[in-house]
Amino acid sequence: MQYTNDRPPTVKMFTTDCMTKETLRTVLNLKRNSPGFAEQIRIAYEFVIKHMNNPKILLGLWERADDCLKKKIFESLKILDFSNNIENLIMFDVIKLKMGDAIDKETILKKLNRTSEKFKLKIENILIKHNIVKKNRRFIQLNTYLLNHEQISHDKVYKEIKPNILILKEKEIIPEYLMKSQDFTRRNTTDRIKKSNDTFSIQIDQKTKNFKIYPTDNKIQQILNFLKDGNYHKLIRYLKKMLSNTNDNKEYTLFQEIYSLIQRIAQIPSPTPQIFYFTDDWKSDFILRYKLFDTFDHKIRDFKNSELDFKFFREKISSNSPVYLFYKRDHLFHILDISTNMTFNTGIDIDEKIYQLNILLMKSRETITRKVTKNHEIKKWWQDRYSLDFELKNLLQFNIDYKFPSEKILICLDDNLTDFPFENTKSLRDKSVIRLTCSEHFLDENIIKFDKINIVTGVNVARTEKRVNEFLKKYTIKKNTDIIAYFGHGNGQNLLKNCEYSIYMIFGCSSVRIINIEGFKRIGYPLELLQNKNVKIIIGCLWDVTDTDIDSFGLKFIEKLSSGSEFKEALTAAKDTLRLKYLNGASIVCYSKMLL
Repeated sequence: MQYTNDRPPTVKMFTTDCMTKETLRTVLNLKRNSPGFAEQIRIAYEFVIKHMNNPKILLGLWERADDCLKKKIFESLKILDFSNNIENLIMFDVIKLKMGDAIDKETILKKLNRTSEKFKLKIENILIKHNIVKKNRRFIQLNTYLLNHEQISHDKVYKEIKPNILILKEKEIIPEYLMKSQDFTRRNTTDRIKKSNDTFSIQIDQKTKNFKIYPTDNKIQQILNFLKDGNYHKLIRYLKKMLSNTNDNKEYTLFQEIYSLIQRIAQIPSPTPQIFYFTDDWKSDFILRYKLFDTFDHKIRDFKNSELDFKFFREKISSNSPVYLFYKRDHLFHILDISTNMTFNTGIDIDEKIYQLNILLMKSRETITRKVTKNHEIKKWWQDRYSLDFELKNLLQFNIDYKFPSEKILICLDDNLTDFPFENTKSLRDKSVIRLTCSEHFLDENIIKFDKINIVTGVNVARTEKRVNEFLKKYTIKKNTDIIAYFGHGNGQNLLKNCEYSIYMIFGCSSVRIINIEGFKRIGYPLELLQNKNVKIIIGCLWDVTDTDIDSFGLKFIEKLSSGSEFKEALTAAKDTLRLKYLNGASIVCYSKMLL
């Protein structure tokens, strides 16, 4: 019988009993496609743990192990002492990085300086892949300035080149600029440089505060062409198409911010920041994001995103105050505790919750506007309303896995979350929750006491007027009062515009809703009222409600407060009078600058 060379090589299988240091070396040299490779690595791991506990061998086994065994080896490495060997210590830090643990960038770089060049290069390549360090570059200063000095001032312009200089090339640099959204200029500069075959980039330090830098590719070139010709509406359609087709997060952010800017230019004339485009391939580190809103008033801006610095907010709020910032990042609901400056990811897909809420409110508006006269129509109407109330109750049953130590808390909401009734979620329903509109509205020292409430009425609904008049027979109306209550349609802005009070109770449909449209200043009656320093408290509804329920709530709430009840006690008692405790009751929120 003849044998051919096509047969796979014979691999000796070792067991734990026959494993030695010599056979261990054989196992470490096995190729990954060798028969029984995974089983041999597992046996080698058991042998090392039982007889040797050698860190270097364990590090080598970790590189060859499967995912399940890697976790076991990683736990074993955690209890070992690496102080005697700096390279083993660095390798363990790299393993920690690969396993998802955090490492100290500065510490590991200091350790690398004490190792050999070969080992240092190996580790640096791993760190570069994980974006821990950047590739080594050197900078050559240019004598030619590429920008228009009359419009922008520059400290220095650099050309970024790799160290391995190979050939001499002539490179034409064509920066493209978009000045004040319309003034499009182009400058051509030729400079002979030594560079490798890889592309280079330009780093520019600028004194101008409001500016934006983007990489220019074919898509950006198309955007520039639209802008040059003034075809803003065509550009909007083009950006919508790009937003729906792109799968890259950075590209999506870029198109979204340009889209927001162009919408304002095309529809509403307003001040816009300067934008500059460069043909070079900029890294994300050089893209200065979120400068688009720098010229906006902070009272309007609030917290546009989680990248904002919360330092100013924390300076305005007392460190021991129970204030929490609610915001979303990557569709997930996050909480920032101002007192500890700690961020908590709840893991809740808040975008999905808001979407479901909007669907329910759309159905609710349809039932409210439905005309019913006959008994069976009225019965069907109430069935639909109770069904929607039950659905909203289930939607708000989710638990925020975060312990709020105080019974009275203030929440500051991101622009995207102002319509969601967090006060009625499972974790906050039993607490006194007050909304803080923005960072400028910090806590007052004095707590308002509801000793005796006097009511000034503004009524534009016949049935409401009858109910309120019956209620007013029990109370005395004084002209000089700090509290005003409004019952009727909407927010009653036309009746209240000349009034000045400390406390506003506005019991109307969507009376305290804040409208947020991306790229525009947000609007809402609470924002207008709270610009007045004398206004302390605003109570109202986030969405459309029915008059009978909201009237009974408002009158009961005022009655309880006037009798000396605490705010939370009065609120709970008033909500007990509601037929639809979620469809109507969950819409009621309070904006204030203090704990109640």
